[in-house]
Amino acid sequence: MKKLMIMMMVAGVFNIANANENLINVKSNHSVDETVKKFEKIVLSKGMKVFAIIDHAKGAKSIGKKLRDTTLVIFGSPKAGTPLLKSNQQIGLDLPLKVLIWQNEKSEVFITYKKPKHIVSSHNIMDKNKVVKKMTNALGMFSRKSAH
Repeated sequence: MKKLMIMMMVAGVFNIANANENLINVKSNHSVDETVKKFEKIVLSKGMKVFAIIDHAKGAKSIGKKLRDTTLVIFGSPKAGTPLLKSNQQIGLDLPLKVLIWQNEKSEVFITYKKPKHIVSSHNIMDKNKVVKKMTNALGMFSRKSAH
């Protein structure tokens, strides 16, 4: 039994490590709120839409719980997303795009998002390399500009 528990714990750590390999973390020089505002402004300036901003800390507070600042920004472009959905509607599970802007236990703020390669490889998308390159460039630029 003890051996099984150790194996399960090791497997759990492995799964967490794998999940993190598919994420990009960009450290921000600003608070979560300021980073969210900057990110939203940049996205809108590029003609994209912000579909939702979800403040997880506010949600936790509503039930009497504490959570460090953690905000999800859901955004995208129907112009860019529609061809992907036409190629494979199941990519709708990963679209619109999302970034998590959060504060860790050291009060450092990060912008975290899934690697586009991971998103696109989960679905059979036409022009896969072109899509990954565009998504990588856009997410990287939005995050860097929001963080500095």
